[in-house]
Amino acid sequence: MFTDILNGINSPMNVIKSLVELLRNYDFNANETQDIVNNIIDTTKKIIHISEDVQRFIELEVSDININIDTADVNLLISEAVNKNIDEIKRKNITMKINIAPEVTTIKLDAQKITIVLHNLINNAVKFTNNNGKISINCYPKNNSVIFEVADTGIGIDQEDLKKIYENMEASDCLAISNNNGTIGLLIVKKYIEAHNGNVLVSSVLGKGSTFSFNVPLNIN
Repeated sequence: MFTDILNGINSPMNVIKSLVELLRNYDFNANETQDIVNNIIDTTKKIIHISEDVQRFIELEVSDININIDTADVNLLISEAVNKNIDEIKRKNITMKINIAPEVTTIKLDAQKITIVLHNLINNAVKFTNNNGKISINCYPKNNSVIFEVADTGIGIDQEDLKKIYENMEASDCLAISNNNGTIGLLIVKKYIEAHNGNVLVSSVLGKGSTFSFNVPLNIN
């Protein structure tokens, strides 16, 4: 498991090393230098994101999940999660569409943990969506729950891999989830949503995109 996590960190670190060596060994004009610096910043953010996921995973393993339920503004939750990914969204020229049903503009949940969940799902969507693609975030009521969906027009997941994701999430298999998604983010998503008495669902069509969704009960205490 930890070998895969280290590989996830080493890969972007090698990118940074190569970019720094370019800056050291060659003379670039101002625009070229800025592009390289921006690339270093973006890659550093990826390392930070992986490190944060590792820290959260360790916390999940050694202690129970405590959730702090309070009334939250759904638009603010989604906006904060999108903003954490905004640099990569802009770089890939991805169109973001957010739809929040008027009945669920404010709901009760743990705002910090749901923001982390949305951040991880949006991060995955951005990672696997090509340039000029689209990501939609939907929030609406259904069967005494609030449904959150993150849908992308990315590369999609074939049915065998989709089946493995479900099996590994059921088994809380961090290693396999890491292999399929590059981070342990999905396991964290699963644990945080289960702490809200909700569930995580995945649907996908290879070559057309994926939709990750979860529900939060309206009567959660």
